[in-house]
Amino acid sequence: MGGRPVRVRYRIAAAGRRPKAVVLNGPPLPSERLTNPYRTGGVAVPMTAVGEALGDGANDLVVDLG
Repeated sequence: MGGRPVRVRYRIAAAGRRPKAVVLNGPPLPSERLTNPYRTGGVAVPMTAVGEALGDGANDLVVDLG
């Protein structure tokens, strides 16, 4: 992302069907729930928030599903 290395991990709880949080280097990123008529929708994260949270070194992106 943005020419910087990012490790992506998924933490899946027992239900594991919907995104609960997206975390980059510690704090959760702002997100908006997307609509889906058939199931719980995903989330959209503004790229400006991602860019602000990226560090110069290693970056850790965690998607919590629950």
